[in-house]
Amino acid sequence: MCEVNRSLLEHNRGIALLDELRKQGPLSGVVRSAFATELATVLVGAGRYRDYLSLLDDPSQLVEQKLESLVRLERNYVERRSVDDETLAE
Repeated sequence: MCEVNRSLLEHNRGIALLDELRKQGPLSGVVRSAFATELATVLVGAGRYRDYLSLLDDPSQLVEQKLESLVRLERNYVERRSVDDETLAE
């Protein structure tokens, strides 16, 4: 439990640091990328979608990757299901 609390505290500090740096001006690409990597789950979990997307160089690329991943998952599910159906039919 202590580890979870420590992790949450670190993420809260990360968000606070992000907010503070943004007040000082635009973030460089390297800084945005680092924050996007480290805080993606926390920002999305907190409903700060715009903040997360603003850290990405090309948000549309992320959406395309996620959609492609979903399509692959669906395809794999359908393939496995058809194999299971064939196995049951035997």
